[in-house]
Amino acid sequence: MYCSVNDIKNIVPEPILGQLANNDLQIELAINSATTTIDAYLSGSYPTSSTLGGEGASCAFLADICAKLAIYRLYMLNASDETPEIIQKSYSEAVSELEKLQKGVISLPEVDGAVPVRQAEIFCNKEREDRVF
Repeated sequence: MYCSVNDIKNIVPEPILGQLANNDLQIELAINSATTTIDAYLSGSYPTSSTLGGEGASCAFLADICAKLAIYRLYMLNASDETPEIIQKSYSEAVSELEKLQKGVISLPEVDGAVPVRQAEIFCNKEREDRVF
């Protein structure tokens, strides 16, 4: 997991969080969902949560994205009225950042002093029409 229950509690005010989640388990489920989403975006480009978000490693950039996704999920699952615009905007920004990471437009910052290396990519400038027989 890229963020913790306490990270969510530090972001969302207690009265609002009480409306969104009855207990820490619901928050953990939202974090797990966010972690799965991040892993899906990064799986072809970077090592995933098993190495980046494991014990002893912390990437504030991914923790922030994970928190945004988890909070959005809590709103979507439990809010009786519409999700606030700021939460929707925050979610859109998080997904945009993940897409940029996936495409290589931006790269992950250092994780505990080590720069995560993008997995090997193979590029080719040949197209189907370039084949000669």
